[in-house]
Amino acid sequence: MTGGEDPMPDVDRYPFLNPRRQRVATPEDVMALVRATWPTASQSGSTGYERSWTIRTPEGQRLVAHSWSPTRDMRFFWVRVAPTMDETCDADVWNDPRAVEAAARLRRSSR
Repeated sequence: MTGGEDPMPDVDRYPFLNPRRQRVATPEDVMALVRATWPTASQSGSTGYERSWTIRTPEGQRLVAHSWSPTRDMRFFWVRVAPTMDETCDADVWNDPRAVEAAARLRRSSR
């Protein structure tokens, strides 16, 4: 972090979506990046700095991307976008063992 930024906890919850996370400047850039791969993706999130992106399939909702800002003033955002359906997971992430393991790792690393 550079001076003046107020760091937030790293909430990289779904690293299995894509091994490479990308840095973008604005929420609009996040949307453009996600929709370049998943044009019908919709976003949801209960906090100002974190969003999950899902698509509807015949089998149900699929998590296709995750974005978050590591600073309270949201100077930039990290984004992970699943490149193919194989990297997505059930939108109810607790049904996906990869998400459960990622959450456990995140809890262990924040101690």
